[in-house]
Amino acid sequence: MNNDQFVKVCLPVFLGLVVRSSVLLYPHSGQSNPPLYGDYEAQRHWMEITTNLPIHSWYVNSTENDLNYWGLDYPPLTAFHSWLMGKLSAWFNPQWTVLHSSRGVESYEHKVFMRYTVLLADLLVFIPSALLFFHRAIPRIVSNPKVPSFYACCLVLLYPGLVLIDHGHFQYNCISLGLFLAAVDAFLFDSDVLVVLYILIGHAVVMRNSSESAKRYSWLTPNTLLIGLLTGFSLLFLTQAAVPPPSAYPDLFPLAISIYSCGQFFAFLVFWNWQAFTDLVN
Repeated sequence: MNNDQFVKVCLPVFLGLVVRSSVLLYPHSGQSNPPLYGDYEAQRHWMEITTNLPIHSWYVNSTENDLNYWGLDYPPLTAFHSWLMGKLSAWFNPQWTVLHSSRGVESYEHKVFMRYTVLLADLLVFIPSALLFFHRAIPRIVSNPKVPSFYACCLVLLYPGLVLIDHGHFQYNCISLGLFLAAVDAFLFDSDVLVVLYILIGHAVVMRNSSESAKRYSWLTPNTLLIGLLTGFSLLFLTQAAVPPPSAYPDLFPLAISIYSCGQFFAFLVFWNWQAFTDLVN
């Protein structure tokens, strides 16, 4: 790697770290705002729960685990990440994760610990995946990209939404986003095993459900979804085989199939998110 390439790779990383470090100087969401504080407290509380209670109690409402106070609502792999961070937190200061009495901890030392765990996660997971994507994966499929890799990296690593959500609002989304981007990288490098691996450990992907919603939508099973999907596609394919497209629109049926596929995806996306929202409200 020559000096020019070195600068093009390292400068976006340096700028991204400078911006992220600057955000760390400002308050996080919910700071000094009881009783729930904000997502900073949610992440800390998950460390408290996972390091003090047995695994079978992490998602169960009890006197020791009040689910109305930032109950764990992410999949188990996220909980194990909280457990790991909680163990590391207790190594620095056990008072940060004491059950119940540690609620609302916002000491300077604890903020330094929390902030830099996110910064380190960004540096180890998301940023390398982004660099690999723009500098190695994209050039494999596009010989002359419209946006040079240097500018593309700068745009992604300095994107306000990614920076503010994790480092201002306070979350660890950089891990799941980095793993997803790593899966895309692996796909472009024809590494199917790594694609599956990164997708499987993309630990923040969550679809909420409950027993009440299961009763309400008991008719909506994998079989009914599959039947509906195949019925729609069958009608489209039969129509394509039996009816010639208009001469003015020779690609009408492929376009209709594409629209149908995208429509189904967005319909299910809206449906499950609406279900999760109504469960949350009720």
